[in-house]
This record gives sequence, C-alpha cells and structure tokens, in this order.
Amino acid sequence: MSLITWKKSLVLDIDDIDRQHKDLAMTINKIFMANDLGKSDSTCLRLLKEFQSQIKSHFEFENEYVKNLEFESINAQVNIYNEFLEKLARLISTYTTCEDVVRRNLVLFLANWLTEHIKIDKVKFNIARKKQITITNRKGGAL
Repeated sequence: MSLITWKKSLVLDIDDIDRQHKDLAMTINKIFMANDLGKSDSTCLRLLKEFQSQIKSHFEFENEYVKNLEFESINAQVNIYNEFLEKLARLISTYTTCEDVVRRNLVLFLANWLTEHIKIDKVKFNIARKKQITITNRKGGAL
C-alpha cells in the first residue's frame, strides 16, 4: 500500500522538480511500508535520512530555480525550507524512542507536507513564469 499516489495533479511540468517530488514521494512510501511491516529501526532511520538528504538537495535546487525566475519571496522560501530541515532533523533524532503511533504520525506528516509543498510550488511557479513571460513580451515589444 502506498501513502502517496503519484498523479497528474502533483505534476508541475518542470521535469527536474517533478522528478525530485516523485522521488520524495517514493521515499515517503518506503518509510510508510517499512513502519507498517515492522522493519528494524535502522532500516526506517536509513530511509528517513535518505529523505532528509533528498529534501535538502531538492530545496537547494528549488532555491536556485526561483532565483533564476527572479522570485520576489526567495528569502522567505529559504527560511521556510531551513525551518523544515531543522524540524525534520529533530524528528529523526527522536525517532527510535517514539511509540509506533508517533512514528506513523511522522510519516503522515511528511506525506501531507510534501503534497502541500507541491501545491504551493504549483501556484508559486505559475505566478513567477507568468511574470517572466510578461517581462519577456514587454522586452520584445509584444505588449
């Protein structure tokens, strides 16, 4: 059973970012399955650290991407991402001492967070791309 089913509504039509989002979803599904199947703490921690590494790389990529779009709220985005990384590190550090229900809630939190992150990205990138198209059209004399 998967926690996150990859579907068209999660696609941004930005190949690199879509691939990263899909990989993050797959890792969350692996963590979910490992928890449900009662896999060892070391297996679950390895998967959580894999997710942590993936999300850090993803945030770095997205930050560069939005800089290229001249995104106005880049500093706010960086702060939000850094806060999430700090929270994730705290959650991972307490993982082995948590009860099963808390572990399950952690995975549900990650799944919900990722789907919300993608929805926000969709809006943010669409606005930024529209601004870029408008600026390009103005420079080209179309408007």
